[in-house]
Amino acid sequence: MNKTAIKNFAIWARNKLISDIQFRAQLLGVLSDRICEPLPQSDGQTQFFDIGTKDYVTVKGGDVSRREAFVEALRAKARRTDYATAYKTIIEKVAYTWFNRLIAIRFMEVNDYLPGRVRVLSSTLEGKAEPDLVSNPFEGGLTFTEQEQDTILRFKDENRLDELFRMLFIMECQSLSEILPGLFVKKEKSLQPRDYYPGQVFTVSRGKSGMIGVFRLESQMLPGNGKFDRTGIGSDRDARESSSTAFNFLKANGNRISGSISTTTKDYIINYQDLQGIGVTGKLALPSLIALCSIALGRPTLGSLAVLGEISISGTIMKVDELANTLQCCLDSGAKKVLIPSVSMMDFATVPADLMGAFQLIPYSSAEDAVFKALGVE
Repeated sequence: MNKTAIKNFAIWARNKLISDIQFRAQLLGVLSDRICEPLPQSDGQTQFFDIGTKDYVTVKGGDVSRREAFVEALRAKARRTDYATAYKTIIEKVAYTWFNRLIAIRFMEVNDYLPGRVRVLSSTLEGKAEPDLVSNPFEGGLTFTEQEQDTILRFKDENRLDELFRMLFIMECQSLSEILPGLFVKKEKSLQPRDYYPGQVFTVSRGKSGMIGVFRLESQMLPGNGKFDRTGIGSDRDARESSSTAFNFLKANGNRISGSISTTTKDYIINYQDLQGIGVTGKLALPSLIALCSIALGRPTLGSLAVLGEISISGTIMKVDELANTLQCCLDSGAKKVLIPSVSMMDFATVPADLMGAFQLIPYSSAEDAVFKALGVE
């Protein structure tokens, strides 16, 4: 065994990974010496950053929320040390983690140890550059949802093979967590967190990309004078208007929910998270109202609950679009209970019986009724 060659390769690979991760961070507007702020022409779905290059870098869709999570982690670490140290530590940790994963997968595929027996990083055919898993994604033993299958086929039809590889590689890593949990991280069901706490709400609806996915709301309440702030949605008009609808409804009708809710002596903050990178949804009024009431009353929602439906400023209930597909997303995400508007009951005939039977369906007839039932108040 040529130990010198192995050592030199390890050093080269580590430096290459660090360089690639730094480049990726730059494309998110995060530099080694500073975090760039979005330019004025940015909105909730697309953000622009001046990183000193000829053209501005663009961050779109789900990358907006992923950037925010990265920036929050970086700032939190910088508060304990300094920015340069925090940046270096996070970049090196990411590089170290992915180096180990790449080496493990390469070792398993050349020795035919991968559970699906399909190579992830290379091909069994000499001279073939495209990995076998990209060529034959449905033969690698991975389990896909209907939406994921559609995405795979679209990527192949449009020859977006780099994006397809990233998608399949991450799913392979998640799958390998079953046999190597110390090295690979299992993808948790979105609606099955370890703990439920006041102010946390999960909703399922259509994002800007047109796909249906899960969004998580996390709320805070502070002493104040009735201010309402939002993070995670940027300047997206639909998202901001629907979240404002929730707070305005609460100010007008809070006493009908609980006399202990104050919108004059407390400030509220909601962070919105696009868990599947499908682009922010504009249907946030009802889940925001539930999140605000949950944090104000110090009472968590029911466990494994998905909130469906929407309300207008007057409290009018709106039914769920594409009910069957939305419920399928709830099931794929681990929901056990579904809060659903009564007006959607007319669409139950369009939903397969086994899908309907997978949940405890909780119908509501008004915004206040939705809050009570989401929080388990009889």
